[in-house]
Amino acid sequence: MRGGYLLSIEPASLDLTLFDQRVRRAREARDAGDPLQAVTELRTGLALWRGEALGGARGEYVRAERDRLQARRLLALQDRIALDIELARHAEVLPELATLTRLHPLEERWRQLHMLALYRSGRQADALQVYRDVHALLVSELGIEPGRELRELHSRILIADPDLDSPTPPPAQRLSLPPHTAPEDADDAPGTTSPGRGPTPVQRLLAGRLWAARQHSFVGRGAERALFASALRGTGQGFAALYLHGPAGIGKSTLLRQLADDATAAHRRVVPVCGRVVGASVAAFTDAASPALSDPRAVLMIDAFEWCGDLQGWLRERFLPQLPDGVVVALAGRQPPEPAWRFDPSWSGALLVHGLGDLSVPEADQLLESRGMPDGVRESVLAFAGGHPLALSLGAEVARRCVSAAGRGRPGDEVLQTLLTEVIETAPSPDHRMALHLCAHSDTTSEQLLRAVKPGQRHRPRQPGRALRLALKERSLPLHASDQVTD
Repeated sequence: MRGGYLLSIEPASLDLTLFDQRVRRAREARDAGDPLQAVTELRTGLALWRGEALGGARGEYVRAERDRLQARRLLALQDRIALDIELARHAEVLPELATLTRLHPLEERWRQLHMLALYRSGRQADALQVYRDVHALLVSELGIEPGRELRELHSRILIADPDLDSPTPPPAQRLSLPPHTAPEDADDAPGTTSPGRGPTPVQRLLAGRLWAARQHSFVGRGAERALFASALRGTGQGFAALYLHGPAGIGKSTLLRQLADDATAAHRRVVPVCGRVVGASVAAFTDAASPALSDPRAVLMIDAFEWCGDLQGWLRERFLPQLPDGVVVALAGRQPPEPAWRFDPSWSGALLVHGLGDLSVPEADQLLESRGMPDGVRESVLAFAGGHPLALSLGAEVARRCVSAAGRGRPGDEVLQTLLTEVIETAPSPDHRMALHLCAHSDTTSEQLLRAVKPGQRHRPRQPGRALRLALKERSLPLHASDQVTD
Protein backbone atom coordinates (compact mmCIF):
# COMPACT_ATOMS: atom_id res chain seq x y z
CA MET A 1 0.00 0.00 0.00
CA ARG A 2 1.84 3.08 -1.30
CA GLY A 3 2.12 6.12 0.99
CA GLY A 4 0.29 4.61 3.98
CA TYR A 5 0.27 2.11 6.76
CA LEU A 6 -1.49 -1.22 7.20
CA LEU A 7 -2.30 -2.57 10.64
CA SER A 8 -2.71 -6.31 10.89
CA ILE A 9 -4.90 -7.19 13.88
CA GLU A 10 -7.14 -10.03 14.93
CA PRO A 11 -10.90 -9.52 14.35
CA ALA A 12 -11.57 -10.14 18.06
CA SER A 13 -9.45 -7.07 18.87
CA LEU A 14 -12.06 -4.68 17.42
CA ASP A 15 -14.89 -3.50 19.66
CA LEU A 16 -17.22 -3.26 16.66
CA THR A 17 -16.62 -6.91 15.75
CA LEU A 18 -17.28 -8.01 19.32
CA PHE A 19 -20.41 -5.87 19.41
CA ASP A 20 -21.76 -7.43 16.20
CA GLN A 21 -21.10 -10.90 17.60
CA ARG A 22 -23.05 -10.12 20.78
CA VAL A 23 -26.00 -8.72 18.80
CA ARG A 24 -26.08 -11.82 16.59
CA ARG A 25 -26.03 -14.14 19.62
CA ALA A 26 -28.76 -12.10 21.27
CA ARG A 27 -31.07 -12.48 18.29
CA GLU A 28 -30.36 -16.19 18.13
CA ALA A 29 -31.20 -16.56 21.83
CA ARG A 30 -34.35 -14.51 21.39
CA ASP A 31 -35.53 -16.61 18.47
CA ALA A 32 -34.78 -19.74 20.50
CA GLY A 33 -37.11 -18.51 23.26
CA ASP A 34 -34.42 -17.43 25.76
CA PRO A 35 -35.02 -13.70 26.33
CA LEU A 36 -32.88 -13.63 29.48
CA GLN A 37 -29.78 -14.81 27.57
CA ALA A 38 -30.61 -12.36 24.78
CA VAL A 39 -30.68 -9.44 27.23
CA THR A 40 -27.37 -10.54 28.74
CA GLU A 41 -25.69 -10.63 25.32
CA LEU A 42 -27.04 -7.20 24.39
CA ARG A 43 -25.97 -5.64 27.69
CA THR A 44 -22.46 -7.01 27.22
CA GLY A 45 -22.29 -5.70 23.66
CA LEU A 46 -23.65 -2.25 24.52
CA ALA A 47 -21.16 -1.95 27.38
CA LEU A 48 -18.38 -1.82 24.75
CA TRP A 49 -19.57 1.64 23.65
CA ARG A 50 -17.74 4.57 25.21
CA GLY A 51 -18.92 8.01 24.17
CA GLU A 52 -19.48 8.98 20.55
CA ALA A 53 -18.38 6.66 17.75
CA LEU A 54 -15.19 7.81 16.01
CA GLY A 55 -14.90 10.62 18.51
CA GLY A 56 -12.38 13.26 17.47
CA ALA A 57 -12.23 12.13 13.83
CA ARG A 58 -13.32 14.55 11.09
CA GLY A 59 -14.35 14.44 7.48
CA GLU A 60 -17.44 13.74 5.40
CA TYR A 61 -16.81 10.00 5.38
CA VAL A 62 -16.38 10.00 9.16
CA ARG A 63 -19.66 11.79 9.68
CA ALA A 64 -21.54 9.29 7.53
CA GLU A 65 -19.87 6.33 9.22
CA ARG A 66 -20.57 7.80 12.67
CA ASP A 67 -24.27 8.08 11.85
CA ARG A 68 -24.33 4.49 10.61
CA LEU A 69 -22.64 3.16 13.75
CA GLN A 70 -24.94 5.19 15.98
CA ALA A 71 -27.99 3.76 14.20
CA ARG A 72 -26.71 0.21 14.83
CA ARG A 73 -26.21 0.98 18.51
CA LEU A 74 -29.72 2.42 18.86
CA LEU A 75 -31.26 -0.65 17.22
CA ALA A 76 -29.47 -2.89 19.70
CA LEU A 77 -30.59 -0.64 22.55
CA GLN A 78 -34.19 -0.89 21.35
CA ASP A 79 -33.88 -4.69 21.29
CA ARG A 80 -32.52 -4.71 24.83
CA ILE A 81 -35.22 -2.45 26.27
CA ALA A 82 -37.94 -4.38 24.44
CA LEU A 83 -36.65 -7.63 25.96
CA ASP A 84 -36.51 -6.03 29.41
CA ILE A 85 -40.17 -5.14 29.03
CA GLU A 86 -40.89 -8.72 27.98
CA LEU A 87 -39.19 -9.86 31.19
CA ALA A 88 -41.48 -7.65 33.32
CA ARG A 89 -38.80 -5.03 33.93
CA HIS A 90 -41.03 -2.27 32.58
CA ALA A 91 -40.72 -0.11 35.70
CA GLU A 92 -36.92 -0.32 35.60
CA VAL A 93 -36.63 0.96 32.02
CA LEU A 94 -39.05 3.90 32.40
CA PRO A 95 -36.39 6.50 33.36
CA GLU A 96 -34.21 5.38 30.46
CA LEU A 97 -37.14 5.57 28.02
CA ALA A 98 -38.12 9.03 29.23
CA THR A 99 -34.63 10.27 28.38
CA LEU A 100 -34.51 8.52 25.01
CA THR A 101 -37.87 9.94 23.91
CA ARG A 102 -36.61 13.42 24.73
CA LEU A 103 -33.42 12.83 22.73
CA HIS A 104 -35.30 11.31 19.77
CA PRO A 105 -38.75 12.97 19.85
CA LEU A 106 -39.73 11.97 16.29
CA GLU A 107 -38.65 8.32 16.63
CA GLU A 108 -41.90 6.38 16.96
CA ARG A 109 -40.16 3.22 18.12
CA TRP A 110 -39.10 4.87 21.39
CA ARG A 111 -42.61 6.21 21.92
CA GLN A 112 -44.01 2.75 21.33
CA LEU A 113 -41.78 1.17 23.95
CA HIS A 114 -42.45 4.05 26.36
CA MET A 115 -46.22 3.62 26.02
CA LEU A 116 -46.05 -0.13 26.59
CA ALA A 117 -43.81 0.23 29.65
CA LEU A 118 -46.09 2.90 31.14
CA TYR A 119 -49.19 0.81 30.51
CA ARG A 120 -47.70 -2.28 32.14
CA SER A 121 -46.69 -0.12 35.11
CA GLY A 122 -50.35 0.74 35.68
CA ARG A 123 -50.07 4.22 34.14
CA GLN A 124 -52.62 3.99 31.35
CA ALA A 125 -53.35 7.74 31.32
CA ASP A 126 -49.63 8.57 31.00
CA ALA A 127 -49.27 6.07 28.16
CA LEU A 128 -52.12 7.74 26.27
CA GLN A 129 -50.54 11.14 26.91
CA VAL A 130 -47.32 9.94 25.24
CA TYR A 131 -49.36 9.17 22.13
CA ARG A 132 -51.06 12.56 22.20
CA ASP A 133 -47.67 14.25 22.51
CA VAL A 134 -46.09 12.45 19.57
CA HIS A 135 -49.25 12.86 17.48
CA ALA A 136 -49.21 16.63 18.03
CA LEU A 137 -45.48 16.78 17.28
CA LEU A 138 -45.68 14.78 14.06
CA VAL A 139 -48.64 16.81 12.81
CA SER A 140 -47.06 20.18 13.62
CA GLU A 141 -43.51 19.36 12.50
CA LEU A 142 -44.03 17.02 9.55
CA GLY A 143 -47.74 17.21 8.75
CA ILE A 144 -48.17 13.42 9.09
CA GLU A 145 -50.05 11.03 11.35
CA PRO A 146 -48.29 8.41 13.52
CA GLY A 147 -47.55 5.06 11.88
CA ARG A 148 -49.82 2.03 11.90
CA GLU A 149 -48.06 0.23 14.76
CA LEU A 150 -48.23 3.23 17.06
CA ARG A 151 -51.88 3.89 16.22
CA GLU A 152 -52.81 0.28 16.85
CA LEU A 153 -50.99 0.21 20.19
CA HIS A 154 -52.85 3.38 21.14
CA SER A 155 -56.16 1.72 20.30
CA ARG A 156 -55.32 -1.36 22.34
CA ILE A 157 -54.36 0.74 25.36
CA LEU A 158 -57.63 2.68 25.05
CA ILE A 159 -59.66 -0.52 25.42
CA ALA A 160 -57.25 -2.05 27.96
CA ASP A 161 -56.52 -5.07 25.76
CA PRO A 162 -55.76 -7.92 28.22
CA ASP A 163 -53.02 -9.26 25.93
CA LEU A 164 -50.94 -6.16 26.65
CA ASP A 165 -50.77 -7.13 30.33
CA SER A 166 -48.84 -10.37 29.76
CA PRO A 167 -45.16 -9.72 30.58
CA THR A 168 -43.79 -12.83 28.86
CA PRO A 169 -45.79 -13.85 25.78
CA PRO A 170 -44.57 -16.76 23.63
CA PRO A 171 -41.93 -15.93 21.00
CA ALA A 172 -44.51 -16.10 18.21
CA GLN A 173 -46.50 -13.33 19.88
CA ARG A 174 -43.67 -10.87 20.58
CA LEU A 175 -45.19 -7.47 21.17
CA SER A 176 -42.10 -5.33 21.47
CA LEU A 177 -39.32 -6.54 19.20
CA PRO A 178 -38.82 -4.32 16.16
CA PRO A 179 -39.43 -5.71 12.68
CA HIS A 180 -35.97 -4.99 11.32
CA THR A 181 -34.77 -8.61 11.53
CA ALA A 182 -37.08 -9.95 8.84
CA PRO A 183 -40.02 -8.59 6.86
CA GLU A 184 -42.40 -11.27 8.12
CA ASP A 185 -41.92 -10.04 11.70
CA ALA A 186 -43.90 -6.88 10.95
CA ASP A 187 -47.15 -8.53 11.98
CA ASP A 188 -45.79 -9.18 15.48
CA ALA A 189 -45.67 -5.47 16.39
CA PRO A 190 -47.82 -3.97 19.13
CA GLY A 191 -51.45 -3.66 18.25
CA THR A 192 -51.61 -6.64 15.87
CA THR A 193 -53.14 -10.06 16.30
CA SER A 194 -50.99 -13.08 15.62
CA PRO A 195 -52.35 -15.65 13.16
CA GLY A 196 -54.64 -18.18 14.76
CA ARG A 197 -55.24 -16.19 17.92
CA GLY A 198 -58.61 -14.75 16.95
CA PRO A 199 -60.18 -11.66 18.42
CA THR A 200 -59.51 -10.81 22.05
CA PRO A 201 -62.23 -9.85 24.55
CA VAL A 202 -62.66 -6.12 25.07
CA GLN A 203 -62.43 -4.74 28.59
CA ARG A 204 -64.42 -1.54 28.72
CA LEU A 205 -63.48 1.31 31.04
CA LEU A 206 -65.83 3.35 33.21
CA ALA A 207 -64.49 6.48 31.50
CA GLY A 208 -66.07 5.36 28.24
CA ARG A 209 -69.43 4.84 29.90
CA LEU A 210 -69.27 8.27 31.56
CA TRP A 211 -68.27 9.91 28.28
CA ALA A 212 -71.21 8.28 26.47
CA ALA A 213 -73.64 9.46 29.16
CA ARG A 214 -72.22 12.97 28.95
CA GLN A 215 -72.59 13.06 25.20
CA HIS A 216 -76.17 11.79 25.45
CA SER A 217 -77.30 14.37 28.01
CA PHE A 218 -75.45 17.45 26.73
CA VAL A 219 -77.71 19.89 24.91
CA GLY A 220 -77.41 23.42 23.54
CA ARG A 221 -74.40 25.75 23.71
CA GLY A 222 -73.90 25.51 19.96
CA ALA A 223 -72.65 29.11 19.69
CA GLU A 224 -70.04 28.60 22.41
CA ARG A 225 -68.80 25.36 20.87
CA ALA A 226 -68.54 27.03 17.46
CA LEU A 227 -66.46 29.86 18.96
CA PHE A 228 -64.18 27.37 20.64
CA ALA A 229 -63.82 25.29 17.47
CA SER A 230 -62.73 28.39 15.54
CA ALA A 231 -60.06 29.04 18.17
CA LEU A 232 -58.81 25.45 17.88
CA ARG A 233 -58.51 25.90 14.12
CA GLY A 234 -56.88 29.32 14.48
CA THR A 235 -59.68 30.96 12.51
CA GLY A 236 -62.65 33.11 13.38
CA GLN A 237 -62.19 35.87 15.92
CA GLY A 238 -58.66 34.72 16.71
CA PHE A 239 -58.95 34.99 20.51
CA ALA A 240 -56.44 33.18 22.69
CA ALA A 241 -58.58 32.88 25.82
CA LEU A 242 -62.32 32.29 26.23
CA TYR A 243 -63.73 33.47 29.56
CA LEU A 244 -67.10 31.90 30.43
CA HIS A 245 -69.00 33.28 33.39
CA GLY A 246 -72.44 32.83 34.90
CA PRO A 247 -74.26 32.03 38.13
CA ALA A 248 -74.04 28.72 39.94
CA GLY A 249 -75.73 25.86 38.14
CA ILE A 250 -75.83 27.55 34.74
CA GLY A 251 -73.68 24.79 33.23
CA LYS A 252 -70.16 26.24 33.11
CA SER A 253 -68.39 23.05 34.21
CA THR A 254 -70.57 20.91 31.97
CA LEU A 255 -69.73 23.09 28.98
CA LEU A 256 -66.04 23.09 29.86
CA ARG A 257 -66.02 19.26 29.91
CA GLN A 258 -67.71 19.23 26.51
CA LEU A 259 -65.15 21.68 25.13
CA ALA A 260 -62.42 19.40 26.49
CA ASP A 261 -64.00 16.51 24.59
CA ASP A 262 -64.07 18.68 21.46
CA ALA A 263 -60.38 19.52 21.92
CA THR A 264 -59.48 15.85 22.36
CA ALA A 265 -61.38 14.98 19.19
CA ALA A 266 -59.29 17.64 17.42
CA HIS A 267 -56.12 15.87 18.65
CA ARG A 268 -55.26 18.66 21.05
CA ARG A 269 -53.72 18.02 24.46
CA VAL A 270 -56.09 19.05 27.27
CA VAL A 271 -54.50 20.41 30.46
CA PRO A 272 -57.20 20.65 33.17
CA VAL A 273 -56.90 22.94 36.20
CA CYS A 274 -59.54 22.99 38.96
CA GLY A 275 -59.74 26.22 40.94
CA ARG A 276 -61.12 24.39 43.95
CA VAL A 277 -57.95 22.30 44.08
CA VAL A 278 -55.25 24.91 43.38
CA GLY A 279 -56.96 27.81 45.16
CA ALA A 280 -55.00 31.06 45.17
CA SER A 281 -51.61 29.31 45.24
CA VAL A 282 -49.20 30.35 42.48
CA ALA A 283 -47.13 27.20 43.02
CA ALA A 284 -50.14 24.86 42.85
CA PHE A 285 -51.52 26.57 39.76
CA THR A 286 -48.14 26.50 38.00
CA ASP A 287 -47.67 22.82 38.80
CA ALA A 288 -51.11 21.91 37.45
CA ALA A 289 -50.85 24.04 34.29
CA SER A 290 -47.15 23.52 33.51
CA PRO A 291 -47.70 20.95 30.68
CA ALA A 292 -49.24 23.76 28.62
CA LEU A 293 -45.98 25.75 28.80
CA SER A 294 -44.17 23.36 26.44
CA ASP A 295 -46.90 22.28 24.01
CA PRO A 296 -48.12 24.75 21.36
CA ARG A 297 -51.16 22.54 20.71
CA ALA A 298 -52.26 22.36 24.32
CA VAL A 299 -55.68 23.51 25.53
CA LEU A 300 -55.62 24.89 29.07
CA MET A 301 -58.97 24.40 30.85
CA ILE A 302 -59.46 26.35 34.11
CA ASP A 303 -62.70 25.53 35.93
CA ALA A 304 -64.13 27.12 39.11
CA PHE A 305 -61.96 30.16 38.48
CA GLU A 306 -63.68 32.09 41.28
CA TRP A 307 -61.63 30.03 43.74
CA CYS A 308 -58.36 31.37 42.33
CA GLY A 309 -59.63 34.81 41.35
CA ASP A 310 -56.87 36.47 43.41
CA LEU A 311 -54.42 35.17 40.80
CA GLN A 312 -55.97 37.16 37.95
CA GLY A 313 -53.24 39.81 37.87
CA TRP A 314 -50.45 37.23 38.01
CA LEU A 315 -52.21 35.09 35.42
CA ARG A 316 -52.74 37.99 33.04
CA GLU A 317 -49.28 39.53 33.37
CA ARG A 318 -46.99 36.61 34.15
CA PHE A 319 -48.28 33.12 33.43
CA LEU A 320 -50.44 33.33 30.29
CA PRO A 321 -47.88 35.39 28.30
CA GLN A 322 -45.43 32.48 28.76
CA LEU A 323 -47.68 30.06 26.87
CA PRO A 324 -46.59 29.13 23.34
CA ASP A 325 -48.47 30.84 20.55
CA GLY A 326 -51.20 28.42 19.53
CA VAL A 327 -52.30 27.37 23.02
CA VAL A 328 -56.01 27.94 23.61
CA VAL A 329 -57.22 28.86 27.11
CA ALA A 330 -60.76 28.40 28.43
CA LEU A 331 -61.73 29.76 31.84
CA ALA A 332 -65.03 29.36 33.68
CA GLY A 333 -66.09 31.26 36.78
CA ARG A 334 -69.11 32.78 38.45
CA GLN A 335 -67.98 36.38 38.09
CA PRO A 336 -66.79 38.27 34.97
CA PRO A 337 -63.07 39.00 34.76
CA GLU A 338 -61.56 42.00 36.51
CA PRO A 339 -61.80 45.33 34.61
CA ALA A 340 -58.01 45.32 34.29
CA TRP A 341 -58.35 42.76 31.49
CA ARG A 342 -60.28 45.30 29.43
CA PHE A 343 -57.93 48.16 30.32
CA ASP A 344 -54.82 46.21 29.26
CA PRO A 345 -54.33 46.95 25.53
CA SER A 346 -52.23 43.81 25.05
CA TRP A 347 -55.32 41.70 25.80
CA SER A 348 -57.54 43.60 23.42
CA GLY A 349 -58.94 40.95 21.08
CA ALA A 350 -57.03 38.15 22.82
CA LEU A 351 -59.64 37.61 25.54
CA LEU A 352 -63.25 36.85 24.64
CA VAL A 353 -65.65 37.24 27.58
CA HIS A 354 -68.92 35.35 27.22
CA GLY A 355 -71.74 35.18 29.75
CA LEU A 356 -73.72 31.94 29.88
CA GLY A 357 -77.49 32.24 30.07
CA ASP A 358 -80.40 29.88 30.45
CA LEU A 359 -81.17 27.23 27.88
CA SER A 360 -83.86 27.98 25.35
CA VAL A 361 -87.26 26.30 25.76
CA PRO A 362 -86.53 23.65 23.09
CA GLU A 363 -83.09 22.98 24.64
CA ALA A 364 -84.59 22.71 28.13
CA ASP A 365 -87.21 20.28 26.85
CA GLN A 366 -84.47 18.28 25.14
CA LEU A 367 -82.49 18.15 28.40
CA LEU A 368 -85.48 16.79 30.30
CA GLU A 369 -86.11 14.24 27.57
CA SER A 370 -82.51 13.06 27.78
CA ARG A 371 -83.01 12.57 31.53
CA GLY A 372 -86.00 10.31 30.95
CA MET A 373 -88.74 12.73 31.98
CA PRO A 374 -92.24 11.57 30.95
CA ASP A 375 -94.30 14.02 28.92
CA GLY A 376 -96.91 14.41 31.62
CA VAL A 377 -94.40 15.80 34.11
CA ARG A 378 -92.04 17.59 31.75
CA GLU A 379 -94.32 20.59 31.22
CA SER A 380 -94.72 21.26 34.95
CA VAL A 381 -90.94 21.00 35.57
CA LEU A 382 -90.30 23.44 32.72
CA ALA A 383 -92.80 25.86 34.23
CA PHE A 384 -90.87 26.36 37.47
CA ALA A 385 -87.27 25.55 36.37
CA GLY A 386 -87.26 27.63 33.20
CA GLY A 387 -84.01 27.17 31.29
CA HIS A 388 -81.70 26.83 34.29
CA PRO A 389 -79.71 23.62 33.69
CA LEU A 390 -79.16 22.69 37.35
CA ALA A 391 -82.80 23.28 38.26
CA LEU A 392 -83.88 21.25 35.24
CA SER A 393 -81.57 18.36 36.13
CA LEU A 394 -82.63 18.36 39.77
CA GLY A 395 -86.25 18.70 38.77
CA ALA A 396 -85.98 15.71 36.50
CA GLU A 397 -84.34 13.65 39.22
CA VAL A 398 -86.76 14.68 41.94
CA ALA A 399 -89.86 14.41 39.76
CA ARG A 400 -89.01 10.82 38.89
CA ARG A 401 -89.00 10.02 42.59
CA CYS A 402 -91.80 12.21 43.88
CA VAL A 403 -94.35 12.85 41.12
CA SER A 404 -96.40 10.24 39.36
CA ALA A 405 -96.51 10.20 35.58
CA ALA A 406 -100.11 11.48 35.75
CA GLY A 407 -99.16 14.61 37.68
CA ARG A 408 -99.80 17.80 35.78
CA GLY A 409 -99.64 21.52 36.47
CA ARG A 410 -97.33 22.72 39.25
CA PRO A 411 -95.13 20.17 40.96
CA GLY A 412 -96.13 19.16 44.44
CA ASP A 413 -94.70 20.66 47.61
CA GLU A 414 -92.52 17.58 48.09
CA VAL A 415 -90.75 18.27 44.79
CA LEU A 416 -90.15 21.93 45.61
CA GLN A 417 -88.96 21.12 49.13
CA THR A 418 -86.54 18.52 47.81
CA LEU A 419 -85.22 20.97 45.22
CA LEU A 420 -84.78 23.61 47.92
CA THR A 421 -82.86 21.16 50.07
CA GLU A 422 -80.66 20.10 47.14
CA VAL A 423 -79.82 23.69 46.19
CA ILE A 424 -79.36 25.45 49.54
CA GLU A 425 -78.98 22.53 51.96
CA THR A 426 -81.42 23.65 54.71
CA ALA A 427 -84.05 26.38 54.54
CA PRO A 428 -83.29 29.24 56.97
CA SER A 429 -85.02 29.03 60.34
CA PRO A 430 -86.81 32.06 61.85
CA ASP A 431 -83.62 32.98 63.72
CA HIS A 432 -81.62 32.77 60.49
CA ARG A 433 -84.14 34.96 58.68
CA MET A 434 -83.96 37.48 61.48
CA ALA A 435 -80.17 37.55 61.17
CA LEU A 436 -80.45 38.15 57.43
CA HIS A 437 -82.86 41.06 57.96
CA LEU A 438 -80.46 42.52 60.52
CA CYS A 439 -77.55 42.23 58.09
CA ALA A 440 -79.55 44.12 55.49
CA HIS A 441 -80.09 47.09 57.82
CA SER A 442 -76.80 47.26 59.70
CA ASP A 443 -73.38 48.36 58.49
CA THR A 444 -71.64 46.05 60.95
CA THR A 445 -73.13 42.86 62.33
CA SER A 446 -71.72 41.44 65.53
CA GLU A 447 -72.72 38.87 68.10
CA GLN A 448 -73.51 41.66 70.57
CA LEU A 449 -75.91 43.29 68.13
CA LEU A 450 -77.68 39.99 67.49
CA ARG A 451 -78.11 39.46 71.24
CA ALA A 452 -79.51 42.98 71.62
CA VAL A 453 -82.09 42.34 68.93
CA LYS A 454 -82.87 38.88 70.27
CA PRO A 455 -82.55 39.29 74.07
CA GLY A 456 -83.55 35.73 74.89
CA GLN A 457 -80.63 34.31 72.89
CA ARG A 458 -77.96 33.40 75.44
CA HIS A 459 -75.62 31.71 73.01
CA ARG A 460 -74.54 32.52 69.55
CA PRO A 461 -77.24 31.44 67.06
CA ARG A 462 -76.66 28.13 65.33
CA GLN A 463 -74.61 28.54 62.22
CA PRO A 464 -76.95 28.85 59.23
CA GLY A 465 -74.80 26.74 56.95
CA ARG A 466 -73.00 27.27 53.69
CA ALA A 467 -76.10 28.58 51.87
CA LEU A 468 -76.42 31.57 54.21
CA ARG A 469 -72.70 32.25 54.12
CA LEU A 470 -72.72 32.30 50.33
CA ALA A 471 -75.83 34.47 50.32
CA LEU A 472 -74.10 37.01 52.56
CA LYS A 473 -70.95 36.87 50.47
CA GLU A 474 -72.70 37.28 47.12
CA ARG A 475 -74.74 40.21 48.43
CA SER A 476 -71.59 41.82 49.91
CA LEU A 477 -73.30 42.29 53.29
CA PRO A 478 -70.66 43.46 55.81
CA LEU A 479 -69.86 41.26 58.77
CA HIS A 480 -67.66 41.96 61.75
CA ALA A 481 -64.21 40.47 61.15
CA SER A 482 -64.46 38.27 64.24
CA ASP A 483 -68.01 37.12 63.56
CA GLN A 484 -67.86 35.66 60.07
CA VAL A 485 -70.60 33.16 59.34
CA THR A 486 -69.07 29.71 58.78
CA ASP A 487 -70.26 26.17 58.24
